[in-house]
Amino acid sequence: MARKNTVSIVGAGLMGSGIAARSVLAGHPTVLIDPSANAAAAGSARAMQNIAQLPENGLVDDAQGDQAQTLLTTETEVRRIPADTFLVIEAITEKLALKQALFQQLDDLLPPDVMINQ
Repeated sequence: MARKNTVSIVGAGLMGSGIAARSVLAGHPTVLIDPSANAAAAGSARAMQNIAQLPENGLVDDAQGDQAQTLLTTETEVRRIPADTFLVIEAITEKLALKQALFQQLDDLLPPDVMINQ
């Protein structure tokens, strides 16, 4: 069985995009998921903008920044979480009904070995 190494982040706002930046810098293929394609794209762009500033500050080298860009993808549907995901991080808006619906969907979709963090 292949090693699971993908991180999936549901919610592409400020928190989700910041988590995505850290995840790809740690070397994990990362999927940033938001039902709005525009929000997913904006979150990905924000993560890449944050990463692009790090070499200027001496926090990572250019090669790390370039590699990070290849590791981040976006998706608009939670049901399309990759099979090699080991961790799902919830970063959606602070509305209880939305969070409950998302966790129910994740519970229905994911195998028991996938960690879910909020």
